[in-house]
Amino acid sequence: MLSIDNELLEAVGAIAAAAPPTPPVVGDWRTRRATIDAVYGGLAAAVTPDNSVDVVDFTVPSADGHTLALSPGWHAARWPTASPS
Repeated sequence: MLSIDNELLEAVGAIAAAAPPTPPVVGDWRTRRATIDAVYGGLAAAVTPDNSVDVVDFTVPSADGHTLALSPGWHAARWPTASPS
């Protein structure tokens, strides 16, 4: 019999709780955007940060002088450092 990991169940539960019982009508982009924002918020709340991963945020300048954030950032594993012998 198949079983689902408890951490996955928590994340799926957060997604399901944020989804509306019926999908928004075609063309209702505002409701669709609000729905997906709620889903992503539920996902973010359900995930615990992993201390073995570093996240570095990068920005780029735009032609009009503003700074644009590159999202979601650069994720890299934090490798153990060798101890001096």
